[in-house]
Amino acid sequence: MTYRTLLLSASICLASLASLPAAAGQQPAASNDNGNSSAQIAPGTMIQVEMSKDVDAKKAHPGDVFQAKLWNDIRMGDKVVVPKKSVIVGHVVEAQPRGKGGAESKLTIAFDKALVKGGAEIPLHGAVERVQLSPMAVAAASKSGTRLYSPNPGSTTNIAMPAQMPEAGTGGPDDQLPAPGPSNVRDPNVSLQKDASGTQTTLSNSKEEMKLKHYATLDVRIAH
Repeated sequence: MTYRTLLLSASICLASLASLPAAAGQQPAASNDNGNSSAQIAPGTMIQVEMSKDVDAKKAHPGDVFQAKLWNDIRMGDKVVVPKKSVIVGHVVEAQPRGKGGAESKLTIAFDKALVKGGAEIPLHGAVERVQLSPMAVAAASKSGTRLYSPNPGSTTNIAMPAQMPEAGTGGPDDQLPAPGPSNVRDPNVSLQKDASGTQTTLSNSKEEMKLKHYATLDVRIAH
């Protein structure tokens, strides 16, 4: 009887010792995100993102996901929270095609998060303050003599600034593709209205189907 008791006690001790390394080796679930899961973007921060594809009110549906590319680093002091060229993810909230009676075409969108290296996701919510023409659109309009800006170039939100055309390369300006990047020229056909929370934007176009075009840059004000 004593022998059995001693054997049972020894077995219990060995089982307890065997479980210690596994417990000591456990790590928090978010330990593989390089510390970015707790990163925060300061409200009021302005970012510029380039659309990775067209989002057309005639074809889009609520819940459709879209992506954009971040042009510049998002910083908090000296720390880069989201590096440039990171993917910014958003979704379509509502899409209203242009009606037969001439009703405006509308597209409501929201931004959700930034994807950074290592697989971390950083919450990112904000409203669009300006839709810029793509460099290609600016170049095409410049060649045709279309006026793209207001006499008041001081505003960077609702009044477009003069186009900054890329320098001509070899082969002459007519053969040179526009340089990628923000054009700083507001799309004159797009009107904006953000919601009270500053996390959703309704974009409308009274002349044609509302479309966020590939390569167009959006100025986005971060809400939280």
